[in-house]
Amino acid sequence: MTFEVSDFTDVADGTYPATLAGVEVKKGGFGGADYRRWSWLVEVTNKETGEVEIVPLDQLTSMNTGPQSNSYKQLTALLGAAPKAGEKIEAPTGKRVTLTIGHNDKGFPKVIGCGPFVDPQATLPGIPR
Repeated sequence: MTFEVSDFTDVADGTYPATLAGVEVKKGGFGGADYRRWSWLVEVTNKETGEVEIVPLDQLTSMNTGPQSNSYKQLTALLGAAPKAGEKIEAPTGKRVTLTIGHNDKGFPKVIGCGPFVDPQATLPGIPR
């Protein structure tokens, strides 16, 4: 059997615009319970070139959708309003949010917060905001 080691792009701790690429339910993790895998496309500005790089980042959450769950908080940011009890929501693929990225105890980037995305206001030369 041959293994190919995939490329890894680290994301520094901070807040970044991101787009939801998809959400899928995965069957039975290590504890046997189903979970959700959120696939994000994070917009990271290269400090050397100033160019924006799109970095894929996956996040695993439980199947819970109560008000204290990560899924609920992320849906609220993606939809711009809190979901109501009993509401059925299709994954809002393509929507943008602001993700706060940190690192887990093994040094890999992870989502630690999610908020609504707000487009930066246009500025005019010579006029301060």
